[in-house]
Parts: sequence; structure tokens; C-alpha cells
Amino acid sequence: MSNVDTTLGDSTKKPEIDMRRLPDKIPTSTLFHYTSQQGLMGIARNQVLWASKAHYLSDESEIRYGLDLLEGEIRQLKNLKQKDKNVITSLQALLQQERDMNIFVASFSEDGDLLSQWRAYCPDMGGYSIGFTYDHLKPHLQRQNLHLKQCIYDEADQKQKVKKFLELCTNHACLEELKWNMADLAREFLYIGMRLKDPSFKEEREWRIFTDTRIEYTHTQVDFREGKSTITPFFKIELDSPAKPFAFETIYVGPTPHPDLAVNAVRGLILKYVPCEDVELLLKYFKNVQKSTIPYRAW
Repeated sequence: MSNVDTTLGDSTKKPEIDMRRLPDKIPTSTLFHYTSQQGLMGIARNQVLWASKAHYLSDESEIRYGLDLLEGEIRQLKNLKQKDKNVITSLQALLQQERDMNIFVASFSEDGDLLSQWRAYCPDMGGYSIGFTYDHLKPHLQRQNLHLKQCIYDEADQKQKVKKFLELCTNHACLEELKWNMADLAREFLYIGMRLKDPSFKEEREWRIFTDTRIEYTHTQVDFREGKSTITPFFKIELDSPAKPFAFETIYVGPTPHPDLAVNAVRGLILKYVPCEDVELLLKYFKNVQKSTIPYRAW
């Protein structure tokens, strides 16, 4: 049990206004999820996308990047009142426990045929990128209380985000109006931090779907899979419902020694598993299975 004070004022209620849901930026282009043969088959068969717990992402530093920025900006704060210092100190202590918070993340790129993505997220000779439009994703995200946000790579923009957050932390009148406590503030920063990435990754043009931090391991959509060195928790993002059937825009077949065979196999997978009674839509799907144009050989 933590000894950190998680109260602010007299309120322990959940926030009535969720800042994550305020208008942000909506993707205007197709977003691509890079995956393996197994990943593509699972998405097609089950209309489900796996979001891994953030702490198990391939780059362990990602979860720390935003926290390090926050610490840097806190060191710049001067002449704080004691009440503000208490808030900041409690926030820092809570964020040190961030490994206990379950937040699951699925990554997308605005580029469906990018060499760095094939190398980083797909096996040699067996990678795919599946493209979804915002219209495809939006109803499923809303139904499951998921959030789609664009990653921020510009350092000036990142620092501005963190500074605005710290201004909120010391605006006690605003926090009381929102009925936010310290735990709410810690969660809010994690939502911001999940968007902050090292500028060296700018080429990826990444967007992320992420869950609330209060997802329990017992949640019906949480499961576990084999990882490289440990069992990995993941969240099943459902991409099909009676109100909005599963749909995609484009599938790129990654670099492979047998591109034509690979394309034909994907079309067969669609015919077998993707629900589609509209012949014109099915023809569109077939047409939109495309070969990578990247001259990359891993064989």
C-alpha cells in the first residue's frame, strides 16, 4: 500500500471532464499497423487487434521518455508555494509507481510502406501493413473507451505539453472544479507521456491507440501471449460490431522473395475470413492488396 497522499481538496471523485476527449487532431490519411503473418491472420480471422502493455514494447525507453521530460521541467520550476510543492512531490511519487498501471498500446504509421517499419516490426520475408481509415476505427474506439492520438516528436512542442500539464497541477481552482485527485493527475500525465517520442523516430509518423490505465488483468479483453523473453500482457481491440462491421482500406505485403504468391494468399485470406457480401467492396479489397515497392532483401 502506498503512503503517497492521493487526495486533492476534499474530492475523491473521478473527473467529470476527461481532458483526453477534448478535440485534438483527427487523422486525414490511412493509418497502417505493421504486423507478422500470425498477426495478419489473427486480425482477419477474429477482427481483433492486439495492443501490448506499454512496458513490454520493444523499446523499453519509450515509457520513460515522457517521465524524463517531466522531471526536467519540474527542475526548472521556481518560487513555488508550499501547496504547489506538495502537489508536485506527490505526483512524482505516484509516477514512480507507473509500472503498476496497466496501459495498453497499439501503434500505427501514416506510411504503409516504410523500410524502417518493415525492419522494426515485421519478421524477415513475412511482414504486412494493414491500413485503416479513421471512419473504420472511430466507432470501435468509442465503444471500447479507447483513445487515438498522434505522437509528438518536436522537442519544443513536447516541452509545451509538459509545461501546460504542470500549470494544471498548480491550478487548484481548476482541479477542484474538475474534481480531480492526485491519482487522476498521474494518469493524465501518462496519457500525455504515451504521445511523446524521441525526435529520432520522427520518420515513423506514428499514431497510437491506447486504453485507460485502470484496466485490470481480469478484464475480459486482456490476455497473454508469448514474448521474446517473458509472457506479454495484451488487450484485444475489437474491430467488428453489429453496428460497424470489420473493414480495412489497404494491405501492403512487405518485402518477400515471393511477392505474387504472398498477394494471392492475402486475397484468399480475405475471401475466407473477412465478412463481405458486397461484390464491389470485395473487388476493392482485392485491388488494395499491394506489394511493397521497397527494394529491401533479407534473404
